[in-house]
Amino acid sequence: MTDWFTEIGAVCREVDAFLVKKEAQDSPLLQAVLMGEGIELNDKVTEIHGRLQSELAILDAELQTLGQAWEALDSQAEGRVNDLPLAKLEAIGQRLGFWVKWSGQLAERSGRLMF
Repeated sequence: MTDWFTEIGAVCREVDAFLVKKEAQDSPLLQAVLMGEGIELNDKVTEIHGRLQSELAILDAELQTLGQAWEALDSQAEGRVNDLPLAKLEAIGQRLGFWVKWSGQLAERSGRLMF
């Protein structure tokens, strides 16, 4: 998780600095010159976002597996709460929260780079 946090934070800061520089340009010619750098940054954001989406797919598969384990305990009345994979569900929920937040941040930066 810390690797993701570091990588996404760094690319967001890089994009933000570029956008400040781009928006400070009044000249359409200078903005056009910066377009190449913007496209490269957008490619970087898109690549990270794609890897993040792959991680979300892995979390989805883990949730489906937990769902099956949950359903297997449906008929168990006694001690069911102790056997439910609640700790795993909580851990996935925490990771999912970060992944969704980061996905939104990357999508927002990508959109701003394109305009």
